[in-house]
Amino acid sequence: MISTNKNDENEEKEYKEHVKERLDDIILILQKIALGDFSENIDIPQKEDEFTRLLIALNFMINDLKEIKKISRETVVMETKVSMSSEQVARLKEINRLKSEFVSVTAHQLRTPLSGIKWASEIILEKTKETETKKWIEKVNELNEGMIGIINDLLNAARIEEGRFGYKFEKWVNISAILEKIVESYRIEIEGRGLSLDFSRDNLEDLYSRADSARLKIALNNLIDNAIHYTEKGSIKIKLEKSDNSVIIKIQDTGIGINENNFDKLFSKFFRGENAISFRPSGSGIGLFITKNIIEVHKGKIWFESKLNQGTIFYIKLPLTKVEEKN
Repeated sequence: MISTNKNDENEEKEYKEHVKERLDDIILILQKIALGDFSENIDIPQKEDEFTRLLIALNFMINDLKEIKKISRETVVMETKVSMSSEQVARLKEINRLKSEFVSVTAHQLRTPLSGIKWASEIILEKTKETETKKWIEKVNELNEGMIGIINDLLNAARIEEGRFGYKFEKWVNISAILEKIVESYRIEIEGRGLSLDFSRDNLEDLYSRADSARLKIALNNLIDNAIHYTEKGSIKIKLEKSDNSVIIKIQDTGIGINENNFDKLFSKFFRGENAISFRPSGSGIGLFITKNIIEVHKGKIWFESKLNQGTIFYIKLPLTKVEEKN
């Protein structure tokens, strides 16, 4: 009996070491992907185990992302040319079409390994009692959620370019209620980071606009996410105001700010300022492109003010539903 127990203990120890080794591989590759480094593939062990298919899928994901990056670079190079021949213009349009198509197909395919990582990590998390292993699993989950966010951004950007984003407008969407719900959903995260949160709406409880509430939430989430992730200390202030026949949403942070040289590029696809990359290496550079599209389709406006190392204020202006339309 004693011998059997020792064998069981040894097997359990070996399995834990095996799981940790595989998790090390997964964490390392997800960290590299988050930094935009697709230069290396994962070595697949000759002996198959429960992680083999997942590691193979991750390698396919790396190759696909590498191709997306290559196409994006070619597009940027051509777009920065002051003048282009008709052949170059046609080539640029074709590249953009192929890029959107490729991104859309690839993003769908990338969901498979990411879903696999989530599923596998949740099962291991349920079964393990070891604190160290749980920390590794939680790290995998955190990186995986970040990758899922990037994939969703890629899909949304591709849908926008192809005219397939699919808006469903309602005439009377309560902007006050939507904003309050979103802000409250972030409160724990904001205060958990040591930041203060100030939300004010001047007793404006019923401000209605013709809107797609689901798409509008994406835009607001993007801006609040940015405010949180690029602010190390200080505060996040969100204010709702009424101006004539419009509602204005103001999202202010005390974060890293935006270099004035980057103002005109901020809403471009895949653009991220150097200070943003340095402060937070992971990110798609697509969020603001999506946000601007959403606001403009709502017949609204989006603009910002920013000072480097002092903070940024984003403004969203949306038309209100007229009283006679509401009644």
